[in-house]
Amino acid sequence: MVTRHFVFFDQTDGSYIREWRGPVQTPTLPPGLSSEVRKSMLNLWATAVSEPEANEIGLDVTQFNWPVGDFQWSCFDLVDQALLVEEPHHFIQLERATACIDAGVTSARPVRDSETKAILEITGTPLEAIRHSLFGQVRRQDGQALLLRQAGEPIPLDLGHMIEHERIPLLETT
Repeated sequence: MVTRHFVFFDQTDGSYIREWRGPVQTPTLPPGLSSEVRKSMLNLWATAVSEPEANEIGLDVTQFNWPVGDFQWSCFDLVDQALLVEEPHHFIQLERATACIDAGVTSARPVRDSETKAILEITGTPLEAIRHSLFGQVRRQDGQALLLRQAGEPIPLDLGHMIEHERIPLLETT
């Protein structure tokens, strides 16, 4: 058995459907095959072991070594038969202990929280346009989160689910 990671796309428009990783039967190929025949047999094997559902195209993405879920913004180009990674998303990174924004991240894959960092996606928000200047401490004032910078006016932040679930502790500003 070998562990493989498969992503499935819609046969009509190439949009992402689902993905999974797990053990599958090891392929057995006769020796001496030409590269084209070998590739064709491996494609047949991958289709069989990935168990695509009707109207799905399965793609073996094991070589990327990405976690399951990281292809959710990808699509499959039906004409060129190629995996396409969508436009990058933008995130800000907050230090949990200090509630400071200390980095901006751009990625075509989801960025996950860590034990010491909380991640907030800002793609499609007003903050995206000023993402390169989002550094400073986040504080709560009158129920709203504000980014306090060394220079300039405080910037209101919509941290929504981060505050509700206490992913970051915010200090009250007096």
